[in-house]
Amino acid sequence: MATELRLYCDGATGGTPTQGAVGYRLLDGSGEVLLEHAQPIGDATSNEAEYRALILGLSSCQHYTRARIHCFTDSELMVRQIREEYRVTDPRLQQLAARVHRLAQQFRRVSFSHVRCTDPEMARAGRLATEALRVASP
Repeated sequence: MATELRLYCDGATGGTPTQGAVGYRLLDGSGEVLLEHAQPIGDATSNEAEYRALILGLSSCQHYTRARIHCFTDSELMVRQIREEYRVTDPRLQQLAARVHRLAQQFRRVSFSHVRCTDPEMARAGRLATEALRVASP
């Protein structure tokens, strides 16, 4: 089992009604890609899509390690909410944030960081989400 993983996750939304999709990449400590995943998630706001990408990515991490996870996303709002720097006021997002915290307890240490969407790994996660959204939208 790996001792450290990096998770890059992104959500995407579009269309009418608004549809969502998620994409994430899981890398080991040396930067080798262990997993790429993308899927449509149905009706979702952009914030819900970001949270659901993180939830699905953290769930996948359980198959590789219970040690350290470094989570990266381009959603500064979500990072600040997960770190409890900002309050989560929306009831649906409160439930998703609670799921993230429960999942994080399954690992020795989990960190959450904001990165720009131009970061190469983040950009790839964003493309995965966008491609899944395109497939889901007629």
